[in-house]
Amino acid sequence: MKVRNFLTLFLIPVITISQTKKIFSFEQIPLTEVLQKIEAEYKIKFSYNANRLQGKTISLSYTDNRLEPLLQILEKKLDGSIEKINHRYYVIHFQEEGDEYQICGYIKDASNGEVLGNVTIAIQGRDEGAISDANGYFEILNAKKEDVLVISYIGFSSIEKPVTTFKKGICAAVILFPDNILLGEVLIKEYLIQGIDKTAEGHFIITPQKMGMISGMSEPDLLSSIQQFPGIESPSETASGIFIRGGTPDHNLVLWDGIKMYHTGHFFGMLSAFNPYITKKVKLLKSNIGSYYGDRISGVIDISTEDELNKKVKGGLGSNFTHVDGYIQLPVSSTTGILASFRRSYTDIVRTIMYNRFSERVFQNTKIVTDQDFFTPEFSETTNAFYFSDYTFKIHSKITDKGAVTLSSLYTKNKLDYQASLLDKSEITTNFLAINNKGLSVKYKHKKNAKFSYELSGHYSNYDLNYKGTDLFFGEKRTLLDKENRLEEIGGALDTYWRIGKKWDWRNGVQFFNVDVSYKIENTSDFQDVFDFEDIYEASNIAYAGYSEVTYTGAKDIVIGGIRGSYHHSLNTFLVAPRIAYKRKLTKQLLGKIAGDTKNQTVSQIIELYTNDFGLENQLWAVANKSDIPILKSYQIAFGGEYKANSWLIDIEAYYKFINDLSSIGKGFGTEDTEVLSIGENTIKGIDFLVKKKFTNYTSWISYSYAKSDFLFEGLNDEKTFASNYDIRHSLRWSHTYSWNKFMFSLGWAFRSGTPYTEIVDLENEGEEIALLYEELNGNRLPLYHRLDFSTVYTFDVSKQKNIRGKAGFSILNLYDKQNVINRSYSILEEDDPSGNTLYKLRQTDKVSLRVTPTVFFRLNF
Repeated sequence: MKVRNFLTLFLIPVITISQTKKIFSFEQIPLTEVLQKIEAEYKIKFSYNANRLQGKTISLSYTDNRLEPLLQILEKKLDGSIEKINHRYYVIHFQEEGDEYQICGYIKDASNGEVLGNVTIAIQGRDEGAISDANGYFEILNAKKEDVLVISYIGFSSIEKPVTTFKKGICAAVILFPDNILLGEVLIKEYLIQGIDKTAEGHFIITPQKMGMISGMSEPDLLSSIQQFPGIESPSETASGIFIRGGTPDHNLVLWDGIKMYHTGHFFGMLSAFNPYITKKVKLLKSNIGSYYGDRISGVIDISTEDELNKKVKGGLGSNFTHVDGYIQLPVSSTTGILASFRRSYTDIVRTIMYNRFSERVFQNTKIVTDQDFFTPEFSETTNAFYFSDYTFKIHSKITDKGAVTLSSLYTKNKLDYQASLLDKSEITTNFLAINNKGLSVKYKHKKNAKFSYELSGHYSNYDLNYKGTDLFFGEKRTLLDKENRLEEIGGALDTYWRIGKKWDWRNGVQFFNVDVSYKIENTSDFQDVFDFEDIYEASNIAYAGYSEVTYTGAKDIVIGGIRGSYHHSLNTFLVAPRIAYKRKLTKQLLGKIAGDTKNQTVSQIIELYTNDFGLENQLWAVANKSDIPILKSYQIAFGGEYKANSWLIDIEAYYKFINDLSSIGKGFGTEDTEVLSIGENTIKGIDFLVKKKFTNYTSWISYSYAKSDFLFEGLNDEKTFASNYDIRHSLRWSHTYSWNKFMFSLGWAFRSGTPYTEIVDLENEGEEIALLYEELNGNRLPLYHRLDFSTVYTFDVSKQKNIRGKAGFSILNLYDKQNVINRSYSILEEDDPSGNTLYKLRQTDKVSLRVTPTVFFRLNF
């Protein structure tokens, strides 16, 4: 006891002395003396070029024991940066004169000191950089003073190093530390190109602001970019017509800042409805879909816009062959910032070659084109005004040190106004179509500590389609077709995130959705032989959902298990959807994976045939019921592996997907017997494969998908399986990107099987009835599809201060002008023979793909 008391009395003054704060106060003291004082006090050693400090003085006042804050203050006083080598030695780097740096280094493994070859050293924001050789050596000859190097290698934590930390003429060692994979961290950098990565969970992250070039897109299009991944197709050759592993576009969950989107395209799907220049990231999920995502049975496209506070104003303006756009991000205060953007087409004012090519593709075989056979230019007047626009506004405010509020809003619009009339006004036809999608979301995110955070959110989404078609004959008699489809959704959620120890994550949440859907189709006519009709539909669904998901992240394993439960009030149905995934690091280069999930969907699209003659937007949103529109259910299992070494990447994944309770109403098989309601199922078996090789300034990859998608419906095709409408059995892409100085080039070739169709071989007259003779349901295929796309971009500085940067680009779609058939249908023509008898003939109508289409763009960013 006496000894213990003695030690206590002895240690108290020692501890007190050790906690006395160091006080530094210098007033115009030479820098070398200040550094020597710091070296003596902290028992460290600086290494620097003494000639760069001659005649330099510093004023400094500092009262603290910690070294790191002192070094940060000192760094600001120096014309350079301070790099920590170990606990004792520090190197001071000074910025060199001139615009370009020549830097070099050796990449080493921190765990054993061995050199690392084939490490990617990329210049952030530019598609330039280097690959370390077998000795770990790399060099970059054209780096700029403001550049930051992103150094990444599979199995190691990526680091960012400013160019100014490299000392001129010295090839210093760059140390990479082995990575214990954490949830949400990037596992594969540059999965396809810079700005497209893959996380440890198997999710793809697209960062448009950092993205390199994709063939056919000199500037990014969010939804077209997604189609570069194996297993994702667009049979209709549109940006928004995304089929993920056989699922139709309405089966995908598309979110924009937490808002569910029910219309995702401009120009009838040819362009994405989302501005890429305000987008922070796009998360794409094909498998291993988290339990917090619900009410869709296929993939997830989760789009997030910029939400970080900038100290300076940031913005951009641009134009291409279809539209102009702009955005601005500015700070309102130290805690609040706003983001606003617009895009507006000028197609209703100026017609470019890209507009003409898009119009040929979109309007072919529609009433707008077929009317031209009657309303010839010499005897009629025609106006066709079309435009699209989208506007966004966002405000982000950090209301406390741990909490922030974000409000986001989006408005998209597509409007078509077509009118044709004879010069004497005896016959007039008009077609008006407007599609609007509005959305609003509010989020409050609170981070209580490093282990626990929660998010409270709410959203509102509104989809509104309005079509009016009018035919006026002899100035008096009229036929009017009116169609409306409206959807409103309001929802809220509470999500919690809990980090348990170093290896466990637990996520829980509750969600609420209320969806109201209605449509009305009405036809009225002054002609006695034309029947009036009206079809009115109204439905709603209130859903309550909860989920729980646990993730274990070890040195070599990731295990994710979750469950989602939802109660649908209008259907009096409770649904359970378990999900599980497992990934294991087999070797340093090889990883194995397996995942399984179940999903369900209560809001989907059906096809209506009343406006078939118009030929555009004949799908309607509808809510599931207990009769003709059942709840969709999906079951999927996927397994495969990933290999990355020596700048090679190989990724392969096989999957089995089963969709139950499909309704034939939404399929449009195009035969008489399929017009009767039938419930069926869809089985999809496939393999997605990717191989990529990266060189210093050149990257090439080949992706291939095999998918066999079969339908089975009661009462159809003798109740035998038949190919689904969009069964693309084989799909191949071969892409190349190359960077040279300030230029980037991309060339890509796409090849795939033609989609199935049902051939009509003949027709027979049976009295007043006409019988069509069909071959096997979806038993024939369209010709093979292939096309070649090219893009190039040039980046330049507008101002000497380099605070305004410019970009100019050029693209050609379908370089060799291949006219691919993407749809085939049949119709019956009536003709009179010389005797006045009515003859019926069968007409085959093909819809062809986009022809060779050039476009240019120019933009300024500041």
